[in-house]
Amino acid sequence: MTVIALVKHGTFEKRLAATRRALKSWNYRLVKSRAIIVHPKQTSAFAIVDIKSGEVVAGESVAKPRLSLSQIEDWYNAQNFCGEGCN
Repeated sequence: MTVIALVKHGTFEKRLAATRRALKSWNYRLVKSRAIIVHPKQTSAFAIVDIKSGEVVAGESVAKPRLSLSQIEDWYNAQNFCGEGCN
């Protein structure tokens, strides 16, 4: 069984692109706010939305996403998603 995990290295843009692709492969969408939050290097907050149901599964709401990219990566890794050959 191959576990696919997001790693927290690389530029913010590369991490964001990898996170979007990973979530999309499991029928989730990453919603990004335009608000500036406390962390000086990050200018957006995020939420995860189930594509099929439209339900927000992490990040409070679509209108006011609250999670950092690091928190999104942690959420994804905690789900233990795995690639082909999983039971």
